[in-house]
This record gives sequence, C-alpha cells and structure tokens, in this order.
Amino acid sequence: MGGLKRFMRLSPEKRPLLVQTALIVGAVRIGLWLLPFGTLQRLAERAGRKSGAPHPVQRLIWAVKAVGRRIPRSTCLTQALAAQVLLARSGHHSRIQFGVAKDGQRGFEAHAWLLFAGQVILGGDVDRYTSILAVDAKR
Repeated sequence: MGGLKRFMRLSPEKRPLLVQTALIVGAVRIGLWLLPFGTLQRLAERAGRKSGAPHPVQRLIWAVKAVGRRIPRSTCLTQALAAQVLLARSGHHSRIQFGVAKDGQRGFEAHAWLLFAGQVILGGDVDRYTSILAVDAKR
C-alpha cells in the first residue's frame, strides 16, 4: 500500500504522466517479448507522433525510471524505447544508442541508452561500451 500512498501524494501533473508512462513501458515490454524489433520500432514511432501534453525532459526520464523499477524485466532497451516515445510526444528528438562490452568477469554484454542533445539522459554510465548502432526517432 506504500506505493499507492506515494502515488496519491504526487502532484496532479505527475500522476497522469506516471499512468501514461506505465502503459507505454508495459506495452514496450510486451512488444519486445512478442514482436521483431523492427515492427516494434515502427509502432513506437507511430505512438510517438501522437501529441501529448508537453513535459520537461527530466520529468519524462524521472517517470520512466520510476515505472521501470516496478515493471518486471524492464530492461535498458524497454526504458529507452518508452522514453523515446514519451519524448517524441512532447516534441523532443532523441536517439537510442546500442553498445557492447566484454570483460573477463562479466563476459559479453549489450546495453541501450538514450541520448538527448548529445548527452546520455537514460542508461547510466556508458563509458565501457563500444557503440555499434544508433536509432533516431523519426519526426
């Protein structure tokens, strides 16, 4: 019940944003399970064309991180793609960057992060990853 109390204490602007974000993150998570990435990317681009209430970039990223902690298996790719949809709806252009890393302890790893205005805004410290692919949101 603590989560519901925290939700109800949020400002009236943040509550609908969190609900919308939960729906988008959930849809992306399910889409990544069921659909080829290209198909999901086209659906995400279409969803990003819908206009929504404009929100500051940091508020959108806060919402994705908050929801991502509560949706099982909400991976870096799930969160980056959902954030890209939300940013596009608010009129912001972003890029998903894919990278790989390999070391003796962890082996091979892949990671996705989100760039806005050339800065990493979602995905943490990405210095150890070698970028291999970028996916821009279509305008």
